[in-house]
Amino acid sequence: MSKLLKRVIFFLTHNRLPFLLITTLISGSIFAQQAKKVLVINFKNTSGNIAFKYLEPTITDAIRKQLKKDYAFQTTDEKVWQKVASENFIFKPDWHTDTAAISLGLLTNQDIVLSGYLLNNGSGNGSTVNVIINIYDIQKKKKIQSLKIGIQLSGKMFDTIDKLAKTVAKAAVKVLPNKAEWKRKGLQSYMTPLLQQVSFSLGGGFFSHSQTGLSELNESSRVSPDDFNLKLNLYLQYRYFGIFKPEIFALGLIGYDFAFGTFDSEVNIPVNAISSSFKFSFGLGYRYSVNIRMKISAFAGMGFVLGSTSFNFEESNVSAINTSTFFLEENKSLTFTAPLTFLGLGFSYRLKPAVSLHSELYYMSHYFTDSYGGSLYLTLGVGYDF
Repeated sequence: MSKLLKRVIFFLTHNRLPFLLITTLISGSIFAQQAKKVLVINFKNTSGNIAFKYLEPTITDAIRKQLKKDYAFQTTDEKVWQKVASENFIFKPDWHTDTAAISLGLLTNQDIVLSGYLLNNGSGNGSTVNVIINIYDIQKKKKIQSLKIGIQLSGKMFDTIDKLAKTVAKAAVKVLPNKAEWKRKGLQSYMTPLLQQVSFSLGGGFFSHSQTGLSELNESSRVSPDDFNLKLNLYLQYRYFGIFKPEIFALGLIGYDFAFGTFDSEVNIPVNAISSSFKFSFGLGYRYSVNIRMKISAFAGMGFVLGSTSFNFEESNVSAINTSTFFLEENKSLTFTAPLTFLGLGFSYRLKPAVSLHSELYYMSHYFTDSYGGSLYLTLGVGYDF
């Protein structure tokens, strides 16, 4: 372990400043930018009067439209949550119940759930009905508000439904961020999902290991890229989001690695060497949204590397003998091709809706015919989403 790495570890484990900075970041206003996930479950007619059946989608749509007009939040596709409900035996006749609302909220990772039903008002008047609207805080796993609003079948019924939707929206003010305020802060533009990303990054390898464990050069030495301790790299990466689920993405990566170092020789004279390689790989990943601007991801994949390693004996005043011709060689080059795998973690922060800064830490392994090795890389870059 290098002295620099030891100093970094000592600093992190004996100094409270990094942890205070992290705590401040986590507890600060950045989490206020999180767009809450809201699910409005289809309303259910339980009045016993089939004449009110058509009000189920009418009321549901009116509330959804009014909420979207007044507030900034994330929604879940109706087909997605209904499939989850079916797979977990939450059947349509029970969607209006407290148990169904909280269960669906937990299963689909919601923050707020709204559900409701139409109930006979007991007056004996077949032209009137009560609409019950319930609002649930899923994190607290409880109902936080319940409204009861009467509706009468008449020419003004749709005006009444609009007023009902506005009343529900007004009741949600305590748990949802106002859309006008989000627009003022410039956050509303981040709500549009962007499914593709192209990014460019620079980085370096700061920890390597090789099965060969090369200590000095000799006539039987096998040198791999992982025998070099100092590496620099350039990467161009493409990601497509929405594979199977919105959080899952496919990635393709093209990279160029450059490494240089000095090796001891069996004649006790150091030999300078340079290794360069191109890498082509693909994989899958999962992205988690901390808030609308901050994302973290995990990814893995495979591919192949091709490159060469060259030794400069002339600069080192060392000559190598070609074992075939027995002539002295001042420079010698070795080419290589090998499969690779990688596993990594990423962090990104959107400076603008389509522009993000990102950093990735990953481990990449190379598999040669008679040896294997790997390196830990850290990269910094910028991405463009579209």
